[in-house]
Amino acid sequence: MRRHALSAAAALVLGASLLSGCESVLGVDFGAYALNSCSPVEATCPGSLACVFEMTKKTFQCAAATGTAQPDEPCEKESDCSPGLACVRFPRNNWSHCSPYCTSTTNTCGERRRCSNFTEPRKTADGKMVDACGPLEPPCDPLAATSECASSGARCTILDTDYTVCLPQNASLGPGSPCVSFNQCEEGTSCVGSVDSGFFCRTLCTVGVTPCPNGACQRFDVPIQLGDDEIGFCP
Repeated sequence: MRRHALSAAAALVLGASLLSGCESVLGVDFGAYALNSCSPVEATCPGSLACVFEMTKKTFQCAAATGTAQPDEPCEKESDCSPGLACVRFPRNNWSHCSPYCTSTTNTCGERRRCSNFTEPRKTADGKMVDACGPLEPPCDPLAATSECASSGARCTILDTDYTVCLPQNASLGPGSPCVSFNQCEEGTSCVGSVDSGFFCRTLCTVGVTPCPNGACQRFDVPIQLGDDEIGFCP
């Protein structure tokens, strides 16, 4: 039994050396698990964890991320969005969208998109402000025969009031085609419908102005206004 006995000092040294060795072998920074110790704009969380904002505690923390919604897709809460995205609602928008986190000093939002401040500031543990990428300023024109997105090989798609985005020009579905996502429909159209009646690519139009082949330009249930025009769709 005496061979297992160690002095208090020896035990402390051994324990420290084992812990250090484990961290080195596993390659894990256990300190990253601490609350409010990560940044959503940097890869600071271990393993498969992501840096998410805990709405109740108002802190960033490493946690399992279950959200799958991509940039600019609608969301209801932070956990709906993929890692690195915030669920935010911008002025003049009808609903919230998943938007990339950013900082004012390293704006990675892309051309014509700026880093916008949260109404209630969000900070990392070291006091750095974290913001979210806003929509295009000014919005692109989804009704233009060739939108300003074309210069970068993209197309303009409308998502919400005063919220349009340039998406890759790889959509091939034309008017009347069944769809499941807005990014499937070619430029000048959008995926419109309901769960009961199904979703189809519909040609976008200006309510009260643009004639449609099969009737008047229809309003969206939640009106979408871009500048002086109300955007609708052809039936």
